[in-house]
Amino acid sequence: MSYLKKSLLLAALVAAWSAGPLLAKDGSHVQSVEGMDVYMAALPEVMIKDHRLVEAERDGAGVPERHLYVTLADHETGQRIEDARVTALLQQEGQGDSFQPLPPTPLDESVTYGDLFSFPEAGAYRVQLRIDRPGKPTAVVGYRYQGV
Repeated sequence: MSYLKKSLLLAALVAAWSAGPLLAKDGSHVQSVEGMDVYMAALPEVMIKDHRLVEAERDGAGVPERHLYVTLADHETGQRIEDARVTALLQQEGQGDSFQPLPPTPLDESVTYGDLFSFPEAGAYRVQLRIDRPGKPTAVVGYRYQGV
């Protein structure tokens, strides 16, 4: 990937983390749970449609999609956590009840977890993550997203 594309992707991720509508209960973009920091961002699919993270072509049905990214790091050392199994549940007004896997995706020399989610209506959504790691208890983290 070219330096320019890497820079644009990094800028988009930073913008999503710092100014995006995806927030924890306390209004932050990062939560600490079970000894790890959980960072989450949501980027419009159109921003990353040409990036290798989006492997499958979509049929263009006109439903807004966001790519949810989850980055995990050890709370004390800051070291990236790359051995997790992450699933996400997207709910609007209490609807939705099945978790979708967020596959690990190599990004340069690290791993991020994520996938595309449809946001069919404007309004508030709840994103709940389940994070399973070998030998560790399951961690559950929640975020609120204001869909547009």
